[in-house]
Amino acid sequence: MVQRLYPPIIGWRAVLLIGAVIVVGLMAGIVFGTGLAQYSARVLPASAWVARHQAEDALFGAVMPIVWPLTVAVLAAAAAAARGARAPFAVAAVLFAAALAVTVTREVPLNRVVQSWAAAAPPPEWTAVRDRWLVGHLARTLLTAGGFALAAVGLARAFARGGTDVRAPEAAVARRSP
Repeated sequence: MVQRLYPPIIGWRAVLLIGAVIVVGLMAGIVFGTGLAQYSARVLPASAWVARHQAEDALFGAVMPIVWPLTVAVLAAAAAAARGARAPFAVAAVLFAAALAVTVTREVPLNRVVQSWAAAAPPPEWTAVRDRWLVGHLARTLLTAGGFALAAVGLARAFARGGTDVRAPEAAVARRSP
C-alpha cells in the first residue's frame, strides 16, 4: 500500500503564532539595525549626523506609531491563543510594551529635540543628546531581542506540546466523515 503524503492542515492558531514570530523578528531586526547604523554614525560631523537623524526620524516617526502597538497586540493575541506556551508570548509582549514605553518616554522626546535643530548649525551639546539617545536605544534593542527570543521559544513550545491546530489531513477527513 502506498502512503500518501499530504501537507499538514494549518489553522488560524498556527498562522497567528508563526505570524507573531515573524512580525516580532522583523521589528527586533529593525531596532537592531537602527542601533548599528546610529552607533556607526557617531563618527559623522555634527551637521551630517543631525541631517541623517532628522531624515530617519521623519520615516520612523510616521511608521512606528502604528507598528509598535500593533506588534504588542499581535504578541498579546499570540499569548491568548498559544496552548501550552502562553507565558513566553506574554512575557515577550511585556518586553515589547516596555520597549514602546522607552520609545515614548525617552527616544521620542530626544527625537523632537533633534528635529528642532538646524542641521547646518547644531547646538554645542548635540553629542550629549546623541549619546542619551543611543543609551535609550540600547535598552530598546535588548528588550526587543529578548522579546523575539521568547516568542521563538513560545512557538517551539506550542508546536512541541500540540498547542497549535496543525494536524495531518487524514485527521481532518476523519473528523468530517460520518
